[in-house]
Amino acid sequence: NNSNGTKIFVKKNITTLNNSKPDNQSNINGIKTLFNFFYDENYLEADLFFMFTNLMKKGFDKFYKDDSLQKKCNYLIKNKLKIIDFELYKHCIDINLAYEIFLEKWILSFFDRYTSINNCINILDIILEQEFKKEKSDNYNLEIIDNICLSMIVKYRAEFLKKNDDEFLIFCLCYPKIENIEEIIKLAKLISLKIQNKESE
Repeated sequence: NNSNGTKIFVKKNITTLNNSKPDNQSNINGIKTLFNFFYDENYLEADLFFMFTNLMKKGFDKFYKDDSLQKKCNYLIKNKLKIIDFELYKHCIDINLAYEIFLEKWILSFFDRYTSINNCINILDIILEQEFKKEKSDNYNLEIIDNICLSMIVKYRAEFLKKNDDEFLIFCLCYPKIENIEEIIKLAKLISLKIQNKESE
């Protein structure tokens, strides 16, 4: 409610930290004061709501508008999957796979049905890290979400190539629990590089 008062408070405590000697008690007290100020549990609900609304404004809200999510799913398969694994892409098209059904479920649930909440938080951390590296950005492109979806498909490509449309769809709707999220994220980054290299050719 008082941003100027907040700035004065922080500046005062940082000055105290800078002027104090290492291991000095005032240094420790200053750190504790700042920590308690920024992590006040009394304002946790408000802070989380503020973060949530800003994330939605930055790009997550587009998943709930018009047909943008369906367009995203089509782009994932018909453009991105086509680049990284043409054989798997062709199989999806040949069997007339209704991929929007499971992709929308994956994205809207933010993968929490298929992995732990801590892993979902790790994914959110990566999104924020990537977006904050940009100098100016009005909206998040959320590319990591696209590439995680593709990673989840590519991970079981051998099985998928043998499945018909119903078997493929059922498998994806009941996707195996993801224990090692690092493996999926690593694959997602490799997919991102492959797409970037292809587009730059």
